Amino acid sequence: MTNELSGKVAVVTGGSSGIGLGVAQRFVDEGARVVVADVDRERGEEDAGGLGPDAAFLRTDVAVPDDVAGLVRYAVETFGGLDVMVNNAGISGARHTTLVGNAAR
Repeated sequence: MTNELSGKVAVVTGGSSGIGLGVAQRFVDEGARVVVADVDRERGEEDAGGLGPDAAFLRTDVAVPDDVAGLVRYAVETFGGLDVMVNNAGISGARHTTLVGNAAR
């Protein structure tokens, strides 16, 4: 990449570890401001802090629609907009019928 993300605002769910953290780091390296979203508050705050001033953290459970709406609002309020969303978070355990609709039946 060649700073294609310069000036952009991104959200990365599942951003406090693994692929999500790698994506967040790369986006910051490429000039984006990034909101790291994850259910792990302690790790997320630490990792976002390690990414520097162009990163912020918000505890978010992507299985909760109000959390996702709040995440979008937070990105807009914190960095002035939202250009990219990377939905990297995984949901394990019980099926969430609100997310999979009729496919779960």
